[in-house]
Amino acid sequence: MSMIRQMALIVLAAVVLSMAGSIGVSVYNTRTALEEQWQVRNADAASMLALALSQQKGDKALLELVLAAQFDTGHYRRIRLVLDGNQALFERESPHRTGTAPAWVARWLPMEAKAGVAIVTDGWKSLGKVEIESHSAWAYDALWNSLVRSAAWLALMGLATLAVVLAAVQRWRQGLNKVLAQAQALEAGRFEEIPEPRTAELQRLTSGMNSMVRRMHALFDEHAAQLAALQRQVQTDSLTGLANRRHFLVRLEQVLDASVPEPAEAGVAGAAHGGLAADESPRRGGLLMVRLSDIETLNSKLGHAVVDRLLAAIGEVMQTYPSRVEGSFAGRLNGRDVALYLPANGMARETANALREALTTVLAVIEPSARVCIGGVDGLQADGSSDALARADEALARSELQVPPVVQVLDLAEGEGIGESEWRSRLMRALAAGQTQIAEFPVVLNDGRIAHLECPLRVQLHSDGPFVRAERWLPMAWRGQLMDQVDLAAARLALAAIAQDGRPRSIHVSAAALADSGFVREFERRLAAVPQAAGKLSIEVDESATAHWRRWRDAAERWRPLGVRLGIDNTGRALEALADARSYGVDYLKVDSRYIRGLANDAALADFARQLVVTARAMGVSLYAEGVDDLQDLRVLWSIGFDGATGPAVTASR
Repeated sequence: MSMIRQMALIVLAAVVLSMAGSIGVSVYNTRTALEEQWQVRNADAASMLALALSQQKGDKALLELVLAAQFDTGHYRRIRLVLDGNQALFERESPHRTGTAPAWVARWLPMEAKAGVAIVTDGWKSLGKVEIESHSAWAYDALWNSLVRSAAWLALMGLATLAVVLAAVQRWRQGLNKVLAQAQALEAGRFEEIPEPRTAELQRLTSGMNSMVRRMHALFDEHAAQLAALQRQVQTDSLTGLANRRHFLVRLEQVLDASVPEPAEAGVAGAAHGGLAADESPRRGGLLMVRLSDIETLNSKLGHAVVDRLLAAIGEVMQTYPSRVEGSFAGRLNGRDVALYLPANGMARETANALREALTTVLAVIEPSARVCIGGVDGLQADGSSDALARADEALARSELQVPPVVQVLDLAEGEGIGESEWRSRLMRALAAGQTQIAEFPVVLNDGRIAHLECPLRVQLHSDGPFVRAERWLPMAWRGQLMDQVDLAAARLALAAIAQDGRPRSIHVSAAALADSGFVREFERRLAAVPQAAGKLSIEVDESATAHWRRWRDAAERWRPLGVRLGIDNTGRALEALADARSYGVDYLKVDSRYIRGLANDAALADFARQLVVTARAMGVSLYAEGVDDLQDLRVLWSIGFDGATGPAVTASR
């Protein structure tokens, strides 16, 4: 039994006992007063009758006449006149009379009063004594009426007292419920502060809990900041602020190499592991390389400090593109070369010319004689990252041969080119006709069991064509504002598959879809329609949605009661933002492959992965690795505490 209920019962018992005690005291006092009043009435009646009898000069006939007349008034139960010598001259007695009081009042609260006795005289001569007993009905009626009035008044006061007490208890209960909810949230790994109530005891308790929450929050934020700093140390070039060579090449491999799995984009369920199918197109784009010309001459002429300033300025200019162009990224390849990947065809030449103008202006402020060479390729295909770098380096070499250097961009684009409106039309037709399917890739736990199947969505853009992977059509779906339809299609297929075979599955939900309240309600409706399947569905959001945690939380509050699990995918880029994830009921994190690839041979990267495990444990969530393609990496991940993994190495090890 809860403490609040116990308190309520105690208060109720106290009020009832107080009412019973008050009624008992009132009845006892009233009963005593009525008995005294009854006895006084008997005595007064006897005195008055004796006075009347004394005026009859001892005439027995007149005495009897007066007594009979007095008895006939009906107020008396018994009248008796006893002459001297104990001779009863007159005695009459009427049956017991009942009033309005219930019979049980006389049985449970009996009252007694002595008969009134008075001397009857004839002048100075005593004739005898008269005894009078009046009826008791009036006394019991008065007692009953007093009992009813007292009970009614005390009941009214008791109800008012209960109302006041229950209001106070309810107020305390609200404060206790908030403290309890805070404790449960803390147990679940969510650190929430609550307003301090006015009740002194609860105020002290809440203050202590809030203080602990703030300390835990600060500790977690500090750890997340340290982890982010370690990530930057492992993946970032300290001079330019760009990705270092290893991290840049890993990302380039992910988007270009046909043999390397590319994680599915936000809004599409799962990461597609394994090679590209023969009928699927790889991601296209462009690659630019920028070289600081004559760096040896500049070092000897100006010194390393000035050259470092020049390289830092180049890095600052290059960083503007990833912040403005979704899917692009830049990195430092060596002492004098930096590179920029562009995620779409037709952007390389224009971007290269803009880069040359920006860099020329910026470098002239530091050293007017500084020059850069820019070369690149456009229209990349599945030729691999090595070939892309080789072709870009070839273009860079051509640029260096020109005096002064000019931008050199090789155009390798092939294949079909269609406009945005045609893309949107094809996608809408495919989604409306149900020309979609989901692939399935297992997330395997460290004990060999399958946590769930990742289910990326694929779309058949032509009625007789292949089902195309997301990286081909997803940017156009996002641009065409079709992400809600894409996510609902993935959910429909995943729920149907779960209902058929009962195996857990996961899908992605995009931040663009979460912004639509209609999508959130429709998704909730579909989950509620198949509760058993919903209980085996995991819903993931890309880490890039950390800028929209409120949307994610609002959706999670609707979906979580239906039994779904919640996860964050592609973790590793916005680690500081994950400090807020613990407040929204996240069940697991999936670490992007580019943040853990090669950790078996990189101590700093392995240390970063260990800190990720510590972060996940502090949040109370599971930690999965995505796209693991090396068995040595997989063994290290198991040893440092990862809960699960996906990728070719996982499949090969089973």
